[in-house]
Amino acid sequence: MAVPLDHNGVNRAVGSPTDTTQTTPAITAFVADRLAQYLEPQAKVSKRPPNVVRLARKARSAKPKSRSVTFAFTGSGNASGFEYRLDGASYRACSSPRRYWIGPGGHNFRVRPLYPSGRPGETTLIQFRAAAKKR
Repeated sequence: MAVPLDHNGVNRAVGSPTDTTQTTPAITAFVADRLAQYLEPQAKVSKRPPNVVRLARKARSAKPKSRSVTFAFTGSGNASGFEYRLDGASYRACSSPRRYWIGPGGHNFRVRPLYPSGRPGETTLIQFRAAAKKR
């Protein structure tokens, strides 16, 4: 089988305006095809608590108690896993759905997808607050 270029010939031909072997367009097409298949990992939240979560009171004068909230999310692109963070805590590995106990006040839930290498992707932020039920 005859080939038009050896390794050094390919190196000289790539990008050269005098390349008559079509090496540059073949390499460019290969790279473009691989990049077209690459999608950034993303996390889409499919279930979340309402903007205001109502907390029940045990007694008329008692402080509001905590309540459970649930988040569900899916990944797209090259997402190989997820990390979450609730309020000021550190990021931790997680899966969907995820359930948490919260107390009164404002809360920030963050979820981010992980690349196959383990590097985190773009963070999705959900803000909500928990308050006592109105009397």
